[in-house]
Amino acid sequence: MIFFDRAYKVSKRKRNHNYKISAANKAFFKLRSFSGEFKHQQIITYLRKIDPYVFEELVLTALEQSGYTIKRNHSYSGDGGSDGVCFLDGNKYILQVKRYTNDISAAHLRDFEKLIQNKKVSGGLFVHTGRTSGRQYANYKTTDLKIISGQRLIDLILSTG
Repeated sequence: MIFFDRAYKVSKRKRNHNYKISAANKAFFKLRSFSGEFKHQQIITYLRKIDPYVFEELVLTALEQSGYTIKRNHSYSGDGGSDGVCFLDGNKYILQVKRYTNDISAAHLRDFEKLIQNKKVSGGLFVHTGRTSGRQYANYKTTDLKIISGQRLIDLILSTG
């Protein structure tokens, strides 16, 4: 009986993962439907409102379609601070995906930078929907932590396909 319960939980988790991936694919079509003068604001507003795990899957899929090989986590919580892994040209990068409505948290950036150092990877991609101040961005411009937000995030998502 225990074996059956465990197998059920695993398959339920897998179904949930597949559902989030499917929802992310639907979000691509929705994002491409925005047009006009306020397209940028519409896209960011939409990304801030969708399920956080769908946003994670959207980013992972966009990276995959941009040429990265990706590795999804087995679960969304308890991931140790990393929301996935991507590889490009033999380099391994960990991902942190956050939905913010305001400025990004400097503490989150510091924690992620520590995680990059502890995991001994080539770098990390901090992808978010908030605002990055010039000072925050300058602090991480020369490190192995790359920030993707605003127009760079929109370009990543809309260039996939």
